[in-house]
Amino acid sequence: MLSRTRLILLILLALFLVTASVVGFGVYYVFSGPSVPVEKYLPTSTVALAYVPNAASSGVRIYSSRFLKVVSDKNAQDLGTLIAGLIIGGAGGPEVSPEMQKELEQLGEKLGPAMSGESFIAITGLNPHAARMIDITRGPAFNPEQFVAGHLIAGLKPKQGPSAYDAFEQHIRERWERDKPEGIEMGTGTVEGQPYEYLVESRNASNPNCRFLRLKLDGWVLFSLGEAPMADFIKRYRGTSGLAPSLAENPHFVEVKQHLDPSADAVTYVGMAEIAKTVKAAVTDPTHAQLAGLALDWTPAMGMSATVDNGMISDRYYYIMPEERRIDLGQFYAPCAYETLRATHPQHTLFYMAQAIDLKALAARLPQLARQAGATGEAADPVRQIAKTVALTGLDLEKNILDAVGHEIAAFSETGAEMEVGIPFLLSLKFQRPISGMLITLKDPAAFEPTAALVINILKAFVGSGEHRETVSNGYELTTLQGRISLRDYGLPVPPSMTVTYEVSIISKGPMFGIITSRETALRVLSTPKGAQTFMDGPNYAPLKGMNTSGSSGMIYLNTPQLVNTYYPVIAKQARSAISMIAAQYGANIVLPDKLDFFENATAWVSTIKVGKTGLEMTSLSGVGNQGVVVYPVLAVLGGVAVSKLYVPPTADDASAPAIVVLKDLQAVRRAIKTWGIARNPRSGTVPKWTDIQPFIDDPDVAKSNGKDRLGNPYDLGEYPRRAADVSTATKAAYPEESRSRAFWTQ
Repeated sequence: MLSRTRLILLILLALFLVTASVVGFGVYYVFSGPSVPVEKYLPTSTVALAYVPNAASSGVRIYSSRFLKVVSDKNAQDLGTLIAGLIIGGAGGPEVSPEMQKELEQLGEKLGPAMSGESFIAITGLNPHAARMIDITRGPAFNPEQFVAGHLIAGLKPKQGPSAYDAFEQHIRERWERDKPEGIEMGTGTVEGQPYEYLVESRNASNPNCRFLRLKLDGWVLFSLGEAPMADFIKRYRGTSGLAPSLAENPHFVEVKQHLDPSADAVTYVGMAEIAKTVKAAVTDPTHAQLAGLALDWTPAMGMSATVDNGMISDRYYYIMPEERRIDLGQFYAPCAYETLRATHPQHTLFYMAQAIDLKALAARLPQLARQAGATGEAADPVRQIAKTVALTGLDLEKNILDAVGHEIAAFSETGAEMEVGIPFLLSLKFQRPISGMLITLKDPAAFEPTAALVINILKAFVGSGEHRETVSNGYELTTLQGRISLRDYGLPVPPSMTVTYEVSIISKGPMFGIITSRETALRVLSTPKGAQTFMDGPNYAPLKGMNTSGSSGMIYLNTPQLVNTYYPVIAKQARSAISMIAAQYGANIVLPDKLDFFENATAWVSTIKVGKTGLEMTSLSGVGNQGVVVYPVLAVLGGVAVSKLYVPPTADDASAPAIVVLKDLQAVRRAIKTWGIARNPRSGTVPKWTDIQPFIDDPDVAKSNGKDRLGNPYDLGEYPRRAADVSTATKAAYPEESRSRAFWTQ
């Protein structure tokens, strides 16, 4: 018989084992990663992959992250609503109704468990014929699925198994039965012996590549556009022999992955070399094909990883750029010394950017780049042309610039003393004056002195007659120019006496040349010794201390919280009433807050660049990830404009233009009417004339259309602001399928 003591010990041991098992399972459930990387199930031709290895563990880290605190803040949500309304607000009111908001929340609750494990989406190839149909300047002039039909696949592998997805799918089915959307058919089929269900547009029912499949395979819930990518995934999953190599064997993918964070919460990969093959096959003009090849072959592949760690988000980017393909634009790829860092203030710095350079290397490379671009004759040697122009000023390009300039260039901005700018009875702005500066290190200060003198003379012509020269104790010469700007000269309706005083200080005759918009700041920069405190010792940089900047060839720092806290209150005070009026147009009641405290959790942002023998690596750290990401849409727009030159877009009177293109034109008309209404403040119910809104149209083709759509039918310009502009009945009749849904033309 067991003694009481032994019985208690056994019970305690059992409880310990049960508890340890539960905790152990919990840890395994949350933090265990994939047993087989998903790239083993994808072909080597894959052009794009986005992958989340373990959403459960990522969710744990995001829950305590600064990012979540930012997006959960009510002020941030209100601003997001306002910005979304300004960007995508339709003519018919708010884009997201309360009912739709509730529906999205319910979908999110049911989708969450389904995405608790691995998830991915991949494009395993592109259709060359579809590329010829793109009109980049207006958006797709074809159904988007044509571009990736037969090549798109995605998957979820929930921690609890495929049954965790069933609740989400059941919710979708209930909505389907309730709404019964027209023109969509459901069906079943099999691929590689596995049953699947699919959706397809009625007009494409006979085309297997247009089916949207859903299939369950062991622990996976898979989706694909067409049977082909699903069949390939299943074969690779089963280990079928004789297949082409997988993405895991693609040397470009292997190299990119080696440079990304192995513990990342999300990874993306883009195979530019595979895209290049498709574009070259699609573009028939040999010159255009050559340009496309140059652009896309420059970096055969790139990738990005995002990691949440200690509440911060670290992004890492890697671009394969072999030295033999790299376009050297004068960047010196050795590590930057950051000699200019001492110019920054520990508390007041808003922005700092430094980059290693090598102007001599750039000058040597320019003729080669010119010849590659097809230049001949004098145009094939741009350096000689520049030297001739420089010689007209009395300078020698080689001696006074190329040999004299050092290997670092930097720009910075900081806050200065309070200043006031105003228009009597209309506007009064009080804010801390922004101070900016540009610095270049010099190898030969004496040889650069004539160049500095020329810069001073040029600035004097713009700034004014006030000039003060002084020699600083360490041998530098500081030339300060002062002047005034009349606000009336810039078109403002103010008296001629309304002016703004400003100054520019030029640093010369020392191992650093600089232009700074404050004498006081210039003197501080010149008197700061090496080793003094910089922005990296300031309080706003504290969350970024984990960032390793050593060995980098360039750095960008943005003090987001201080930038917002310094200038947002000034803007908000003046814009509050106008913003509330605009928000009201979208059914929102938003009052701009006095401060945006949530930006403290966004933290400052720092990003570095390191260039190696085979590629370029960028690392970014802040509370909300890469804050420089706003640059990418701008680059995308510029890239879109450039690529659009490779294709012939539909003409303005193209009777075969797709409905989506006509809709894009209509949206441009509506935007113009909205802008015209804000600018002119017409009486409610006014019917605008085409000549009224034409100056406000942001699409050149639409502006030249004389008030007619692509089918030659006149627009109905509506009644401002009660009834939005629309296309004519004749135009709607030309697109019966789209016009069946009233919502299509109100987008």
